[in-house]
Amino acid sequence: MAWPAVILCTASLCLSLWVALHQTTPQGFLARYGLAFLGIAMTVGVTASLLAPTSRLKRWLVVSMWVCLAISWVGLYLRTH
Repeated sequence: MAWPAVILCTASLCLSLWVALHQTTPQGFLARYGLAFLGIAMTVGVTASLLAPTSRLKRWLVVSMWVCLAISWVGLYLRTH
């Protein structure tokens, strides 16, 4: 049941990268790629949920998910202001 979620998150990541590269004006790095970091956070979060609870990789993936979410929030804030 987890594969559809992984496929949807990967598709969302590809769409956000396409939007960041071809549909936005070149501003600052965070303003341009904020949406792409949201796709990365979603993909990493779903991948982390597939791993065993005691896995070391899962801890690193969860930390990277929160970092990507924070970068995404900053980027989206910069984009709107």
